[in-house]
Amino acid sequence: MFFTRGEFEPEVQAIIDRAMEVAISPAEMRYADGFYIARSMVSEENVDPETALADIEQRISDLLVEARERQSVTITVAQPESRRELAAGEVVLNFGMNSSGIVSARRQQWEDAVSAFTQANPTIADVDLDTNMYGLDGQMDTEIDCWYNSFGSSFSGVTEAPEEWLALDPLLNVDPNFNPDDFLPGVLESVQIGGTVYGYPVTVQPVVMWINPTRFEEAGLPVPEGSWTLSAFNDALVTLASLREDTDMPVVRSDLYGSTGMMMLIASYGGLPIDYNTDPPTYNLMEAQNLAAIEQVVAYARDGLIDYSGLLSNSSTFFGGIPDNDLIVIDVLGDQSFRLQTQEQLNEYPLQPITFPSGIYTPVAYSVGMAQIMSASLNIQPCYDWIISITENPELLTGMPAQQSALENPALIAQYGEDIVAFYRELTTSLTAPDTVLMPNIYGGVPSTTQGAWIEPAFFYKALDNAILEDADLETELTRAEENIAMFRECSSGIEQLTQEEVTALYEDDQEAGFAYIRQFVDCAVTILPELRNQYSYYYQDDE
Repeated sequence: MFFTRGEFEPEVQAIIDRAMEVAISPAEMRYADGFYIARSMVSEENVDPETALADIEQRISDLLVEARERQSVTITVAQPESRRELAAGEVVLNFGMNSSGIVSARRQQWEDAVSAFTQANPTIADVDLDTNMYGLDGQMDTEIDCWYNSFGSSFSGVTEAPEEWLALDPLLNVDPNFNPDDFLPGVLESVQIGGTVYGYPVTVQPVVMWINPTRFEEAGLPVPEGSWTLSAFNDALVTLASLREDTDMPVVRSDLYGSTGMMMLIASYGGLPIDYNTDPPTYNLMEAQNLAAIEQVVAYARDGLIDYSGLLSNSSTFFGGIPDNDLIVIDVLGDQSFRLQTQEQLNEYPLQPITFPSGIYTPVAYSVGMAQIMSASLNIQPCYDWIISITENPELLTGMPAQQSALENPALIAQYGEDIVAFYRELTTSLTAPDTVLMPNIYGGVPSTTQGAWIEPAFFYKALDNAILEDADLETELTRAEENIAMFRECSSGIEQLTQEEVTALYEDDQEAGFAYIRQFVDCAVTILPELRNQYSYYYQDDE
């Protein structure tokens, strides 16, 4: 799961630390592709599973033999050119990026951008693109001047900025070209803490649906372009379901981690069971309109039209290399988007993006890919100028530009094609529609300053899991969920409320004390719903 702060929350960091002790390294997963190839053989070529696995095993064995034979081969590479010695007053700008894929996929474009920037700024000898900005300890390279968070960010729920982040308002206020109205609705606000800007929005990474136009045409369905109505979505669900060769294959599949895809579908049908306008959020699971929307989505999930493997475990079915079989897929369109990268590279990817269906509400969810400047940097103005140059070259990044004017950039259109950019414009229109509902987090996080609020959705998710996976009575489960949330708040009311900054400080000063503080909230939840102990088993490992 990707979080959006300079550092993880203590309870999350604790889980990561423990997970690293038993984590599987990439090297130990080097044969994982073989499984997907075998699965393709079974589904595409009707090969017997045992035969497919045996074939893949033999292929891997042959490759290992070939690799051993090449161990004695000597490979000589040319020594890279060393950087010229800096002249007086010249500096090298250290720019971090938390994804090497963005730069490697467009190496020449980035080199050209750096060259153009250094020519226009004689005091900048070079821009060092550091795509390995985190050490093995998870800490950011201290030499970084500024950086771009490619996974998307938001400061929702953050009340105090870390000291290492630079407030950007002084730079924005003296920039004659800065136009806050050029940003997509809500984007600039999402990178503010207490009204102060701490990140410059570069990309918007929305949750979208990808549809297979070929399958729509085969089914006699009109192919929606950019957006569609709830009625059209319903027709597609029913019609595509009736034409499936494999009735176990869902019509709608999600590659999105967390609950947001499910919550957006519920919103399309008119349900807003969680009101995030209050802190902590208010749960209206049994309100008539919300209940009707939940019932409809649950019915589709029970019938296998919407893929559902459980929200409580935050599970999802990830892309398995067989895009031709996909009908409708929920995913994030951004810097890590396999589908966007594939469409750009091959120009023949079978799926095309579309907004979520517009019913009573039009649900929209996105994160913001932002650039930040470190307060300790000696190159603050060069950092700002470099960030602006990136926004003026939106083709460098895989994602939707955060500024509306960039959608008319010829280089962007040339990179992705008019169809993708037309979708970006459609999404911009959706963001300004009066019935649009903006979901707070693309991974289902809770934007709240109340400690313990992050655990409350688990009771709702458990109700949905029971109703869909166990065929339990939905109204009974939702009623119980509301009661459980009320009991949780009563139980946790006796726990001292600390700010997130105070929790972070407590954890840094005494890890065990920080762990014990968070566990109090987990204990309340597990006391009410013992099944949650498995979900939060990390907190109970020392008890076993």
